[in-house]
Amino acid sequence: MGGKFGKDCPGLCAYPFVVPDYARGAVKPLKSPNGEVGVDTMISVIAHEMAEMATDPLVNA
Repeated sequence: MGGKFGKDCPGLCAYPFVVPDYARGAVKPLKSPNGEVGVDTMISVIAHEMAEMATDPLVNA
């Protein structure tokens, strides 16, 4: 991956461990628990989606 996606994705896809440029100063990034921003972000997203699936299985909330 390269180009615009490769440059923008860490700032857009790795929140809260990486903060987008437009939010710098207003929001501080969290420290990645394992020091692996990509893995920690993936775990965060998966956990979020599993919580949504468990609390709204009909997807109508």
